Amino acid sequence: MVQRGRRLLGDLRRIDWMRKSVAIGQTGMMQGGRKESRIEQRRITMKALKKIVALCLVMCVVMALALPTWAEEVEKININKATVEELAHLKGVGHQYAQRIVQYREEHGPFTSAEDMMKVPGIGPKTCEKNRDLITVE
Repeated sequence: MVQRGRRLLGDLRRIDWMRKSVAIGQTGMMQGGRKESRIEQRRITMKALKKIVALCLVMCVVMALALPTWAEEVEKININKATVEELAHLKGVGHQYAQRIVQYREEHGPFTSAEDMMKVPGIGPKTCEKNRDLITVE
């Protein structure tokens, strides 16, 4: 991977040099003791651009695959101590449902498990399942 990156940097430098040499009016760059035609320069430029596009595509895929791992590192919310604002960050739980959770907790005492959240009016098994990894009752 590092070697590919170094090769791409070299190609980028060559592309920049070719662009400057064409702008100045030179006929071609020297490679292996001979001058290259503009068609050959364009071919080299296109190869480098294809490598750059491929590298960008690979980086996008890697970042897309790494996104779920970053999402898992979110700090868990203790539903027995959380405020309305904190509870509103849960999936499928808005400000109104967060108020219901806090009201239920104040009336019936602390939750003993994450599934107890389903006892709150409007919170069903789907909402509980979506947030299973995000909540705690410690």
